Amino acid sequence: MSFADGKKYNGCKENYLKFRELSDDLCYQYALSVIEQPSPSKRLSYPEYMAKKKGRPSKYDAVRFDIQTAMQWSDTFKQFIREMQAMGYWFTQPRKYLYIHHATFPNGKRMINLDPAYSEENLRAYFRGWDVRPLPEIPPQIPAKDYVFTYDNWQTLVVNIVATMQTVRACPDQNRAMYRLMADEIRKFEKRVEQQNLMLDYDLYSDTDVLRYKSECEAEIGELNEARQRFRNALKRAVRADDSEKISEYKDEISLLTQRLALMHKHIHICDSIVKDEPELEQKQQQITELAATQEARQKQMKSRSRGGYAR
Repeated sequence: MSFADGKKYNGCKENYLKFRELSDDLCYQYALSVIEQPSPSKRLSYPEYMAKKKGRPSKYDAVRFDIQTAMQWSDTFKQFIREMQAMGYWFTQPRKYLYIHHATFPNGKRMINLDPAYSEENLRAYFRGWDVRPLPEIPPQIPAKDYVFTYDNWQTLVVNIVATMQTVRACPDQNRAMYRLMADEIRKFEKRVEQQNLMLDYDLYSDTDVLRYKSECEAEIGELNEARQRFRNALKRAVRADDSEKISEYKDEISLLTQRLALMHKHIHICDSIVKDEPELEQKQQQITELAATQEARQKQMKSRSRGGYAR
């Protein structure tokens, strides 16, 4: 705001364009580079920004992967819509733009904002075989069948789930379908590692082994509490006697017992989580097996189309 007349600067688009022209003229005058065709800037949402910062795909990267997968499976625009609906998406078109929706973003997002190649116009042109903007590149994907395994005890199940999470988390771009399937497990990665380490360290293979070890921890907690109370009583006597050597010794013993108690309580908590989560892990492994079967069926379908001359 001007101190002379009290008026403030009007930062409208028209003034912005005028200043840009002045800036370009100065750049030409002093032989500096000028952006001839500036592209509109697109700000990432906070979740997308954080995912990009951490080197992980965002939920919209998974949507882009699903779109391109459905395009590969389809011969017409209507079939593409059906394939996307089978994957849990739905579409609306309140005005000019086509919106895509999912349970994870029910308010929807413009298809053209995911990528200009995914506008309704370009999609229809793609299925008509016209020359359109190139599709975003997707790196070769590791098939889900590589993560299917058999197991005969809980320990093997947990160890294999952790190994799957490590691979998928390390190479998300090559495991986009698996990353989407394992996203909830990847968020629990540290918890699963704790479960794995406890089962490996104490040879826990079944619910019986886990519950037995939990009982052992509870029994040890009772003994530790009794021992710590004895040392606390001895510490009080040493304080009254002003025996600095005994005071230091008893404090060290109490500290060690407290640390051991904390460890036992933590192990009990992990045992409870193992018993609680085992059905969830079995279901996750079943989902991996189903994903592998779906991918193989689609591959066979694509090969059949190719032999019949219908593949794009």
